[in-house]
Amino acid sequence: MSDRSPPSEEVVERTPTAVDAAETERRVPEGVMGMELLTERRAHAAMLARETPEEAEREAANDGRTVHGALLVVANIEPNRMESLRALLQRIVDEDVETNPIVPFLSLRSVHYARILIHEEAHDVNGNAIRAKLLFATDYDGELEPHLDELVRELGIGLQAIFSHCLGHPEAGSLSPGGQKEWLKGHIEEDATTQFVGAVGRSVGQIRREARLRELIDEQLDRELTAGTLPWDPVDIRRRIVEYIFEEQADTFAWAKVQPPPIPEAVPFKTFLLRVGAIGLLLLPITILAAILAGLWLGLLRMKERKDRFVIPPDIKEKAGKLAEQEDLVTQNQLSSVINIKPGFLRDRTLRAVLSFLRYSARYLETGGTLNGIASIHFARWNIVDGGRRLLFFSNFDGSWESYLGEFVDKAAEGLSAVWSNCVGFPATRFLLLDGARDEQRFKAYSRAGQVPTQVWYSAYKSLSLVNVNNNTRIRLGLLGEMDAEQAAEWLRRF
Repeated sequence: MSDRSPPSEEVVERTPTAVDAAETERRVPEGVMGMELLTERRAHAAMLARETPEEAEREAANDGRTVHGALLVVANIEPNRMESLRALLQRIVDEDVETNPIVPFLSLRSVHYARILIHEEAHDVNGNAIRAKLLFATDYDGELEPHLDELVRELGIGLQAIFSHCLGHPEAGSLSPGGQKEWLKGHIEEDATTQFVGAVGRSVGQIRREARLRELIDEQLDRELTAGTLPWDPVDIRRRIVEYIFEEQADTFAWAKVQPPPIPEAVPFKTFLLRVGAIGLLLLPITILAAILAGLWLGLLRMKERKDRFVIPPDIKEKAGKLAEQEDLVTQNQLSSVINIKPGFLRDRTLRAVLSFLRYSARYLETGGTLNGIASIHFARWNIVDGGRRLLFFSNFDGSWESYLGEFVDKAAEGLSAVWSNCVGFPATRFLLLDGARDEQRFKAYSRAGQVPTQVWYSAYKSLSLVNVNNNTRIRLGLLGEMDAEQAAEWLRRF
């Protein structure tokens, strides 16, 4: 693997859940991460995160019903500690994001995705300086309080070492668990937080369990096919699989007998419009007034749009090349973007209204694992940060950056324009929704211009696409109940 950065004083503290940094220095030659140690770390972290059969059966009662949250912690970086912070974050990557001795993310049970990134010093639209910031974000299962407890318990001293590079954070190791939790809570940014979840209701544990279930069935089918003992009738094949899982592997897969709710279906947009129309007719006087106000608002917005200018920095090609070096390393990719919001009350309220609609849509309309027909987004979120001056966007998705942006242009250009036309430099837009992102090449250049490097990125199941995740859930559901030959054949095609 790549050369490790020199260790800094902050990270020689011992992390209770991982091999400590001093042991790493003793056993690993300079610049080399030994495979033996890496394997040991992975085994240790995986052991901590693995559910026992009893835990799996207990947790399965909540499968398909898990609530999700989005945490964002933001702190100003001390200017004279920037290089030390960069070296520490690079060390996390070099020593394996999942099992490094600083923040071994694999030991977390509730975190789907995590990222740590530096946003360099910048200026807002009025030329006012915005200090360099450290951002730590997670997409997690459950409520905030137990999530913070897990972070402090599993990553505590490592997070202290990282945040000790920020203004107002005490020296690493000096905070008690309670004190660290309060410090994190005091630096949470949650203005206009809007989260989209692809695998709605499914926890990290459920996704991993169902992936292992599918792997084991695949292995058994291969064995029977090789031995020539696999029946030809689809119903008989399915029966053999059910017997193998629930009888021969009963101790391991007892949890699979707990039936989760089916994957929810997205509400068709036409159905949503019909519902809105019906409500509008019932409240006709209010609807008429709202239409008049909306017309005035669109008129004012259009006056602003006529003055907007498309802006791309001259070094965009060089920047795009550097960002591309972080991409296409596994099945999934990530994107981090921070962009200045256009000034003024109208733009601020328009953006907040659009994000409010997206929150409603993510919770009640886009519940089938797709965002306006896009089936490649695991988790995405927007936040308004820096006192309303900038819009942050994080996404965790399948496939390449090019295909991801291309899908957005083809299937959700109006939504993209509704959000980012309120930000500086976006391609020319009319009436909030029209044009804008439809100008594909300019939109992609704009997206690259607003993108920032993500120094540390973690995925709890980096080899699974969202299609895989949904397919694995449907395989599990297919183990229960009766099927005729046609249904069994359709279920078997999932392998």
